[in-house]
Amino acid sequence: RRLLTEFKVGSRPIEILDPVRQVEMMSDILNSLNIEEHLRKNHLLSNISRTKMELLSEKGFKLLREDKIFQEVYKEYEKRKKLKFFLSAKHSKELYDPVLFDFDDLLTVTLKALKDNHNGFRDKLRHAFKTVLVDESQDTNKIQYALVNHFTASVFMVGDIDQCIYGFRGADALNMRRASSDFKDLKRLELNRNYRSTEHIVSAANGVIQYNLDRFDKVGVPMNKGGSKVRVVTLSSDFGEADWIAREYQEKRRAGVMWSDMAVLFRTNRQSQPIQHAFAKLKIPYEVIGGFSFYDRTEVKDILAYLRLILNPADNLSFRRIVNAPKRGIADASLKEIFRLASDGKMSAMEML
Repeated sequence: RRLLTEFKVGSRPIEILDPVRQVEMMSDILNSLNIEEHLRKNHLLSNISRTKMELLSEKGFKLLREDKIFQEVYKEYEKRKKLKFFLSAKHSKELYDPVLFDFDDLLTVTLKALKDNHNGFRDKLRHAFKTVLVDESQDTNKIQYALVNHFTASVFMVGDIDQCIYGFRGADALNMRRASSDFKDLKRLELNRNYRSTEHIVSAANGVIQYNLDRFDKVGVPMNKGGSKVRVVTLSSDFGEADWIAREYQEKRRAGVMWSDMAVLFRTNRQSQPIQHAFAKLKIPYEVIGGFSFYDRTEVKDILAYLRLILNPADNLSFRRIVNAPKRGIADASLKEIFRLASDGKMSAMEML
C-alpha cells in the first residue's frame, strides 16, 4: 500500500479490507444474492484468495468455471471493491471514492503495475531500491516471487526449503531453486550449524526431513551437545493429550521445575481449550499468550466502523455494522429494504436515509 501511494500509482485512495470486514462483506453479499450459504463464508473467501494467488496459471480459474455459486459471489465481491477503477485514468464523480483492497489485491495490483510499468512505476522502484532482501523465502507464493522478479535485478534471499509450512495458502519452496536460473550469478551460502536446538532434537529432525523431496542436500549440525531425548507419545484424543500434558507438568513441578519455566506450544488458538480445561482441573496456573488481538474486540471494531463512516459516508459495509450498535430497533427486514432502495437509487445507505 505504501509503495502504491508513495509512487502515485492509481487514481483513487486505497482502503484496506481486513479479514474481519471481508467476512462482513461476504455475509452481506450472500444476503443480497439470497444464497443460504452462510456456513460457507470462510470457504468462499479462501477460494477467492486461492484464485488470486494462482492468477499466473490456468489453475487459478478452475473454481470460476466449475462452481456457479462461486462465480456469482466472486463477481459481486470484486464489483463492490471497485478495484477495476484503480489503475484507470478515467475520471468520474466517484473519482475520490476509496477502492477497497484485500491483502491479496495489494499483491495482484502491484504486480500488474510493475509488469505494465504503469506511470513508470517499475522504473521508479528499480531506481529507488537497488537490492531486495527476501526473508523466509521458502514461504513465498507465485505472485510474491513474480513481484521480486519484476522489482529488481539484484536479490538477497534467506530461507530453508525444509521449513516451508504455508503450502496450504500457496507457498512454493521451489521458488528458491528457481532463483538460481532467474537471477544471474546467484551464489548459495549454506548455514547448517544449529545453535538453537540440542543434539537429540537436531538428530531426530535430520532423520525425518531427509525423506522430503525436492530439497537441497544438507544436514543440520548441532552445536549444543546432549540435551533431553525426544519422546513421541500417541494419545487417543485432544482431551487425553491435554490430561497427559497436565500430569507431566505436575511431575516436573514436584521435581523442582518452576511453573514459569514450562510452556506448551500449539498451532492454533482452538487447540489451547482442552489444555486450559485440564490445567484448571488440576489447579495449574497458566497464561495464554497470543489470544485475541485488541482489534478483534467487538467495541473496537464498532468504533473503527464509526470512524470509517465519518471519513466515507458511502461506506455501506461500515454502516451495516454500526446501524444497530448500540441497538436502535432497526429490524433485518427494514435494513434490507434500506439497502434495496439505496441500490435502486444508485446511492449509499446513508444518502438514502
